[in-house]
Amino acid sequence: MKNKTFLLTLILLIFIGCAEKSNFKALTAQSSDLKGQIKSLTEKRYSAQLIDGTIQEVKEKHTGKIEIKKFFDKENRLEKSKYFGENGNLHSIVKIRVDHSYYYLGSEGFDDTNKLIFEDKVTKSTENSFIVERFNVNSNTLVQSEMVYDKNRLCTLLKTQINDSTSIAWEYKRDESGRILYTNTINKFGQQVDTSLLFAKYLDFDHKGNWTKRIDYKKGQEDKVYVFERIIEYPEK
Repeated sequence: MKNKTFLLTLILLIFIGCAEKSNFKALTAQSSDLKGQIKSLTEKRYSAQLIDGTIQEVKEKHTGKIEIKKFFDKENRLEKSKYFGENGNLHSIVKIRVDHSYYYLGSEGFDDTNKLIFEDKVTKSTENSFIVERFNVNSNTLVQSEMVYDKNRLCTLLKTQINDSTSIAWEYKRDESGRILYTNTINKFGQQVDTSLLFAKYLDFDHKGNWTKRIDYKKGQEDKVYVFERIIEYPEK
């Protein structure tokens, strides 16, 4: 009986191990286009207009304003992220899941009351890419996303399949240093496909050479931009 119980336990452990196996190492600060040891990164994105060379934020609602704060461990690995809404209030906290060798398994998302709202699980992975399925607890829906990275662990493709006929993808073209040159956004709604190119221009850098401000714009519409601002916190020496 003991041998049978041991065998069943062993089979269960093997099954769980196989189900959790991943070939993609945990993301680090490098994957956020950061150099050096990083403690945290706050990223802000908002819509703005260029008026006489001055950036003026568009204060209207539903203009794509986003704020994310990422936290990294002593090995520069991403541990968790906090997402904030347009009003600045905490929207959700995402905690990264890894195995004992720090291979990426997925993540868990919690609302501002620490209630579980979604689970991400890696279903397929290579050294430079992974596919993750997100189960939304509240709506009981499943969404699949694919992410592809280059040899420097910088994202070159993010594609989300919302349903059989609807998807959205972002393709990132980078220069030799890894900075984004332009983003190609592809929206598919059944037979309809919409694409748009956003070109990047970097404005400010900090003392470590990490960029702290950039704008994205469409050619012919340079007066309407998305502004990206970054606050980078380095560990104390």
